[in-house]
Amino acid sequence: MNAKILIVDDRPENLLSLESLLAMPDITILSANSGNSALAMILDHDFALVLLAVQMPGMDGFETAEIIRKNKSSRHVPIIFITAIGREDPFMTKAYEAGAVDFLYKPINPQILISKVRIFVELYKQKQELEKTGVEVINAGMVDTVDKAVSAAGLFNKNSVDLIFLNISTYALSHTVLPLIQRINCPVIVLNLQPTPAIDYVKFNSMGDRGKMTAAWLSYCQSCVTPELASVFNRAGIKYHLITGYLDED
Repeated sequence: MNAKILIVDDRPENLLSLESLLAMPDITILSANSGNSALAMILDHDFALVLLAVQMPGMDGFETAEIIRKNKSSRHVPIIFITAIGREDPFMTKAYEAGAVDFLYKPINPQILISKVRIFVELYKQKQELEKTGVEVINAGMVDTVDKAVSAAGLFNKNSVDLIFLNISTYALSHTVLPLIQRINCPVIVLNLQPTPAIDYVKFNSMGDRGKMTAAWLSYCQSCVTPELASVFNRAGIKYHLITGYLDED
Protein backbone atom coordinates (compact mmCIF):
# COMPACT_ATOMS: atom_id res chain seq x y z
CA MET A 1 0.00 0.00 0.00
CA ASN A 2 1.29 3.45 -0.91
CA ALA A 3 2.32 5.93 1.75
CA LYS A 4 0.08 9.01 1.80
CA ILE A 5 1.48 12.54 2.00
CA LEU A 6 -0.65 15.60 2.69
CA ILE A 7 0.43 18.92 1.17
CA VAL A 8 -1.21 22.04 2.64
CA ASP A 9 -0.91 25.42 0.93
CA ASP A 10 -3.41 28.12 -0.02
CA ARG A 11 -1.63 28.81 -3.33
CA PRO A 12 -2.60 26.37 -6.15
CA GLU A 13 0.69 26.90 -7.97
CA ASN A 14 2.63 25.77 -4.90
CA LEU A 15 0.50 22.64 -4.58
CA LEU A 16 1.05 21.77 -8.24
CA SER A 17 4.80 22.31 -7.97
CA LEU A 18 5.17 20.06 -4.93
CA GLU A 19 2.90 17.39 -6.39
CA SER A 20 5.05 17.33 -9.52
CA LEU A 21 8.32 17.04 -7.59
CA LEU A 22 7.00 14.23 -5.39
CA ALA A 23 5.36 12.11 -8.08
CA MET A 24 6.65 8.62 -7.17
CA PRO A 25 5.14 5.14 -7.61
CA ASP A 26 4.96 4.34 -3.89
CA ILE A 27 3.52 7.69 -2.75
CA THR A 28 -0.07 8.92 -2.90
CA ILE A 29 -0.31 12.70 -2.68
CA LEU A 30 -3.36 14.49 -1.29
CA SER A 31 -3.63 18.26 -1.06
CA ALA A 32 -5.55 20.84 0.94
CA ASN A 33 -5.80 24.59 0.34
CA SER A 34 -6.48 25.60 3.96
CA GLY A 35 -5.90 24.56 7.54
CA ASN A 36 -9.55 23.57 7.96
CA SER A 37 -9.46 21.36 4.87
CA ALA A 38 -6.27 19.74 6.10
CA LEU A 39 -7.81 18.92 9.49
CA ALA A 40 -10.80 17.29 7.80
CA MET A 41 -8.50 15.12 5.69
CA ILE A 42 -6.37 14.17 8.70
CA LEU A 43 -9.46 12.56 10.24
CA ASP A 44 -10.07 10.40 7.17
CA HIS A 45 -6.56 9.31 6.20
CA ASP A 46 -3.42 7.84 7.73
CA PHE A 47 -0.59 10.08 6.53
CA ALA A 48 3.11 9.31 6.50
CA LEU A 49 3.94 13.02 6.39
CA VAL A 50 2.35 16.48 6.25
CA LEU A 51 4.02 19.28 4.29
CA LEU A 52 2.46 22.39 5.79
CA ALA A 53 2.77 26.01 4.64
CA VAL A 54 3.22 28.39 7.56
CA GLN A 55 1.68 31.53 6.07
CA MET A 56 -1.96 30.98 5.09
CA PRO A 57 -5.06 33.17 5.49
CA GLY A 58 -7.43 32.25 8.28
CA MET A 59 -5.90 29.32 10.16
CA ASP A 60 -2.13 29.46 9.64
CA GLY A 61 0.34 26.58 9.74
CA PHE A 62 1.10 26.95 13.45
CA GLU A 63 -2.55 26.71 14.45
CA THR A 64 -3.13 23.78 12.10
CA ALA A 65 -0.12 21.89 13.48
CA GLU A 66 -1.18 22.46 17.08
CA ILE A 67 -4.63 20.97 16.40
CA ILE A 68 -3.09 18.00 14.58
CA ARG A 69 -0.89 17.38 17.61
CA LYS A 70 -3.85 17.55 20.02
CA ASN A 71 -5.74 14.85 18.11
CA LYS A 72 -4.89 11.42 19.49
CA SER A 73 -5.09 9.71 16.10
CA SER A 74 -2.78 12.21 14.37
CA ARG A 75 -0.45 13.44 17.10
CA HIS A 76 2.48 11.33 15.85
CA VAL A 77 2.18 12.31 12.16
CA PRO A 78 5.43 14.11 11.19
CA ILE A 79 4.96 17.71 10.08
CA ILE A 80 7.44 19.64 7.93
CA PHE A 81 6.81 23.37 7.78
CA ILE A 82 7.32 25.15 4.46
CA THR A 83 8.18 28.83 4.78
CA ALA A 84 9.99 31.72 3.14
CA ILE A 85 10.70 33.38 6.50
CA GLY A 86 11.69 32.44 10.00
CA ARG A 87 15.30 31.30 10.20
CA GLU A 88 15.55 33.10 13.55
CA ASP A 89 15.57 31.17 16.84
CA PRO A 90 12.20 32.52 18.17
CA PHE A 91 10.42 31.42 15.00
CA MET A 92 11.99 27.97 15.08
CA THR A 93 11.17 27.55 18.76
CA LYS A 94 7.54 28.42 18.09
CA ALA A 95 7.47 25.98 15.18
CA TYR A 96 8.85 23.10 17.24
CA GLU A 97 6.39 23.87 20.03
CA ALA A 98 3.57 23.74 17.47
CA GLY A 99 4.65 20.27 16.39
CA ALA A 100 7.13 20.62 13.53
CA VAL A 101 9.84 17.99 13.10
CA ASP A 102 11.62 19.83 10.28
CA PHE A 103 11.63 22.83 7.91
CA LEU A 104 11.85 23.47 4.18
CA TYR A 105 12.74 27.00 3.20
CA LYS A 106 11.64 28.66 -0.02
CA PRO A 107 12.86 28.56 -2.70
CA ILE A 108 12.72 24.81 -2.15
CA ASN A 109 15.70 22.71 -3.19
CA PRO A 110 14.16 19.70 -4.99
CA GLN A 111 16.97 17.36 -3.93
CA ILE A 112 16.55 18.22 -0.25
CA LEU A 113 12.75 17.94 -0.50
CA ILE A 114 12.84 14.50 -2.12
CA SER A 115 15.54 13.20 0.22
CA LYS A 116 13.61 14.24 3.34
CA VAL A 117 10.31 12.87 2.04
CA ARG A 118 11.92 9.53 1.19
CA ILE A 119 13.24 9.22 4.74
CA PHE A 120 9.81 9.82 6.27
CA VAL A 121 8.16 7.42 3.83
CA GLU A 122 10.62 4.67 4.81
CA LEU A 123 10.04 5.41 8.51
CA TYR A 124 6.30 5.14 7.94
CA LYS A 125 6.64 1.78 6.18
CA GLN A 126 8.78 0.43 9.02
CA LYS A 127 6.24 1.71 11.55
CA GLN A 128 3.44 -0.08 9.70
CA GLU A 129 5.35 -3.36 9.76
CA LEU A 130 6.03 -3.07 13.49
CA GLU A 131 2.41 -2.27 14.29
CA LYS A 132 1.35 -5.53 12.65
CA THR A 133 2.98 -7.29 15.61
CA GLY A 134 0.82 -5.40 18.11
CA VAL A 135 3.61 -3.06 19.19
CA GLU A 136 2.78 0.61 19.81
CA VAL A 137 5.18 2.74 17.80
CA ILE A 138 6.18 6.27 18.87
CA ASN A 139 7.75 8.06 15.92
CA ALA A 140 9.95 11.09 16.64
CA GLY A 141 10.56 11.73 12.95
CA MET A 142 13.83 13.07 11.62
CA VAL A 143 16.25 14.19 14.34
CA ASP A 144 18.96 16.33 12.76
CA THR A 145 19.48 19.11 15.33
CA VAL A 146 20.22 19.19 19.05
CA ASP A 147 16.84 20.83 19.74
CA LYS A 148 15.05 18.02 17.93
CA ALA A 149 17.10 15.46 19.89
CA VAL A 150 16.05 16.96 23.21
CA SER A 151 12.43 17.15 22.04
CA ALA A 152 12.49 13.52 20.90
CA ALA A 153 13.92 12.41 24.24
CA GLY A 154 11.06 14.18 26.00
CA LEU A 155 8.56 12.43 23.72
CA PHE A 156 10.05 9.01 24.39
CA ASN A 157 10.24 9.53 28.14
CA LYS A 158 6.68 10.85 28.25
CA ASN A 159 5.47 7.67 26.54
CA SER A 160 7.73 5.37 28.61
CA VAL A 161 9.20 3.64 25.57
CA ASP A 162 10.88 0.28 26.16
CA LEU A 163 13.15 0.17 23.12
CA ILE A 164 14.64 2.72 20.72
CA PHE A 165 15.21 1.95 17.05
CA LEU A 166 17.64 4.51 15.66
CA ASN A 167 17.31 4.42 11.87
CA ILE A 168 20.37 6.30 10.68
CA SER A 169 20.47 8.20 7.41
CA THR A 170 23.22 9.74 5.33
CA TYR A 171 25.09 12.54 7.08
CA ALA A 172 23.58 11.75 10.49
CA LEU A 173 25.94 13.26 13.08
CA SER A 174 26.79 12.07 16.57
CA HIS A 175 26.19 15.52 18.08
CA THR A 176 22.52 15.32 17.06
CA VAL A 177 22.07 11.71 18.22
CA LEU A 178 23.96 11.69 21.52
CA PRO A 179 21.73 14.25 23.34
CA LEU A 180 18.76 11.99 22.63
CA ILE A 181 20.31 8.70 23.70
CA GLN A 182 21.82 10.18 26.87
CA ARG A 183 18.39 11.36 28.06
CA ILE A 184 16.61 8.00 27.85
CA ASN A 185 17.02 4.82 29.85
CA CYS A 186 16.27 1.91 27.55
CA PRO A 187 18.07 -0.33 25.04
CA VAL A 188 19.09 1.14 21.68
CA ILE A 189 19.18 -0.66 18.35
CA VAL A 190 20.98 1.17 15.54
CA LEU A 191 19.64 0.30 12.09
CA ASN A 192 22.18 0.58 9.28
CA LEU A 193 19.91 -0.53 6.44
CA GLN A 194 19.76 0.12 2.73
CA PRO A 195 16.85 -0.73 0.41
CA THR A 196 18.51 -3.53 -1.62
CA PRO A 197 21.93 -5.25 -1.78
CA ALA A 198 23.14 -2.74 -4.39
CA ILE A 199 22.02 0.21 -6.50
CA ASP A 200 20.44 -0.71 -9.82
CA TYR A 201 22.63 1.61 -11.86
CA VAL A 202 20.76 1.00 -15.11
CA LYS A 203 17.52 2.19 -13.51
CA PHE A 204 19.37 4.88 -11.56
CA ASN A 205 21.02 6.41 -14.64
CA SER A 206 17.75 6.39 -16.56
CA MET A 207 15.90 8.56 -14.02
CA GLY A 208 16.95 11.75 -15.78
CA ASP A 209 16.05 13.91 -12.76
CA ARG A 210 19.00 14.88 -10.59
CA GLY A 211 16.79 15.47 -7.56
CA LYS A 212 15.36 11.95 -7.70
CA MET A 213 18.81 10.52 -8.52
CA THR A 214 20.33 12.19 -5.46
CA ALA A 215 17.53 10.92 -3.21
CA ALA A 216 17.99 7.38 -4.54
CA TRP A 217 21.75 7.52 -4.06
CA LEU A 218 21.49 8.88 -0.51
CA SER A 219 19.26 5.97 0.51
CA TYR A 220 22.29 3.68 0.09
CA CYS A 221 24.77 5.70 2.16
CA GLN A 222 23.87 4.98 5.79
CA SER A 223 27.13 3.09 6.34
CA CYS A 224 29.05 6.34 5.92
CA VAL A 225 28.06 7.48 9.42
CA THR A 226 27.98 4.15 11.26
CA PRO A 227 31.64 4.19 12.46
CA GLU A 228 31.29 7.68 13.94
CA LEU A 229 28.13 6.83 15.88
CA ALA A 230 29.58 3.54 17.14
CA SER A 231 32.77 5.27 18.30
CA VAL A 232 30.87 8.00 20.18
CA PHE A 233 28.54 5.48 21.84
CA ASN A 234 31.53 3.37 22.93
CA ARG A 235 33.33 6.38 24.42
CA ALA A 236 30.16 7.54 26.19
CA GLY A 237 29.59 4.10 27.68
CA ILE A 238 26.25 3.66 25.90
CA LYS A 239 25.20 0.09 25.26
CA TYR A 240 23.71 -0.53 21.84
CA HIS A 241 23.16 -3.15 19.18
CA LEU A 242 23.92 -2.57 15.50
CA ILE A 243 22.01 -4.21 12.66
CA THR A 244 23.55 -3.91 9.21
CA GLY A 245 21.92 -5.19 6.05
CA TYR A 246 19.25 -4.39 3.52
CA LEU A 247 15.48 -4.34 3.34
CA ASP A 248 13.36 -6.66 1.26
CA GLU A 249 9.69 -7.55 0.95
CA ASP A 250 9.88 -10.05 3.82
